[in-house]
Amino acid sequence: MICLQATLEKRQLDEALDYVKSITKQEIIDANKFSSGNQIADSILSEKSESAANIGTQIQFSGFISDEIPAVDLCTMLSNALDNAIEACEKLSLTDSAVITVKCAIVQNVQVIELSNPNPDNKNSTETSKLDKDNHGFGLY
Repeated sequence: MICLQATLEKRQLDEALDYVKSITKQEIIDANKFSSGNQIADSILSEKSESAANIGTQIQFSGFISDEIPAVDLCTMLSNALDNAIEACEKLSLTDSAVITVKCAIVQNVQVIELSNPNPDNKNSTETSKLDKDNHGFGLY
C-alpha cells in the first residue's frame, strides 16, 4: 500500500496500475457488465461474476449502491458476501443451476444490500460450515 500511495502521490498512474496488476495477477474485468451507480461495486460484481461463471453460477444484480460508501468498507463487505455465496454454490451438485441475487436500495438514508444464494445443505442452522469454527462467523439461512 505504501508503494501504491507513493506512485499515486507522484501521479505515476501507469506505474501504480502496473504495481496493482503485479499484486493481483489479474487484469481488470470490464466493469460495464453491472451498473450499480458505484464504480467500485461494479468492478467487484464483475470480477466475482467471472468467478461465479467458472462454477456455473450467475450473479443477478438490481438496484443502486451509493458512491458515498468508503471504498475499503464496500470492498470488504461486498467481496466477502459474494465470496461466501460463491463458496456455497460450489457445494451444489453439478446438475443444479445456481443464481446469486444482489438487491440494493437506499432506505431512509441507509444503504441496504440483500444477497441471496442457494443453500446446499437445506438446513436452518446458522453455524459455519467451515472447519475452523473459531475464526469464522455465523451463516444466515
